[in-house]
Amino acid sequence: MVTSVAQYLSLVEEDDVCARTVDVAETVWRELLAQGYSKRSILLHKHLPLAVLEILARDSDPSIRSDVADKRAAAPLLAQLALDESSMVRARVAWNANATPAIWERLADDPEPFVANAARKRLGIPLLAERPINRVIDPRDDSEGEV
Repeated sequence: MVTSVAQYLSLVEEDDVCARTVDVAETVWRELLAQGYSKRSILLHKHLPLAVLEILARDSDPSIRSDVADKRAAAPLLAQLALDESSMVRARVAWNANATPAIWERLADDPEPFVANAARKRLGIPLLAERPINRVIDPRDDSEGEV
């Protein structure tokens, strides 16, 4: 188990394969976040503690929150992310296999069709029709809608 920031950073600098899978103490993750270490780099680790995922889920950057939604997070954290203002985050929650059917049911009524359809696909219910593409029709065109 990695118990210090220096020990973890030496693994990363050596580009050690186990740097992304080794067991790291929660205090090390908290210290790295406090020191301003890249949140993206932290999210590359496969076994992040729930407390660290909860901290990252409150980040102001929607791309960080969507990466958290991709992780094997607990259902309460996914339920929190399902209420996010970013449709990208909600879509990632809808595709997460660890989300509960209750979360998918809530997302199935999402105003964004790609979020709703992802949840509906998980639930096995009919998909919504996609928004029609706005197409300008040229009056000189006599192909009558042929593509």
